[in-house]
Amino acid sequence: MRRSPTKRDWTAVGMVGPNVTSAMDEKEEDGKPLKPDTKYEYYIYAYNQSARSGASNITTVVTLSPRIAQPTNLTGSASSANSITLNWNDNSQESGFTIMRQRRGMTSWEKIAMVPADTPTYTDRNLQPATMYTIVSAPSTTRETQTPRTM
Repeated sequence: MRRSPTKRDWTAVGMVGPNVTSAMDEKEEDGKPLKPDTKYEYYIYAYNQSARSGASNITTVVTLSPRIAQPTNLTGSASSANSITLNWNDNSQESGFTIMRQRRGMTSWEKIAMVPADTPTYTDRNLQPATMYTIVSAPSTTRETQTPRTM
C-alpha cells in the first residue's frame, strides 16, 4: 500500500499477507499520527515471490476533523437591567469558548466574546433592558454547528 498527499511523492505505508483485503494507515513516516482534516491518496498492488502487478486505481481519503465535546447546560440570568451572566458545563479540552448573541427578531449572529479555556462563565454587558437575546457558547476549536439556547 502506498500513500501520497500530492500524487507525486508516494510512500510505502504497509504490506499485508495473502487474502487480506483491508489495512489501517495511522502514522506519518516520522511516526506521528496522520494529520486531521487532510487529504491522502492511496493505491495498492499485488505481489508474490517473482512478480508485482500493476497499480490499482487511486482513491482519495480525507481524515476526520478533530471533534471536541460541546458545552452543555448553558444557563443565563439577568445580573442587572443591562447585563446577563452565562454559565455552562465545560466538557472538552478546548482552546477557549466563542460567545455568540442574536437579538430577538434578527437573523444574524454577533460574536461578542472569546473567553479562555476552562472559563465556564461570561457576563454580557451593555444590553438593552427588557430585550430577549439568544446566546450560544461553543468551544472555539470546533467546526460543529451549535444549537442556540434562548435566554
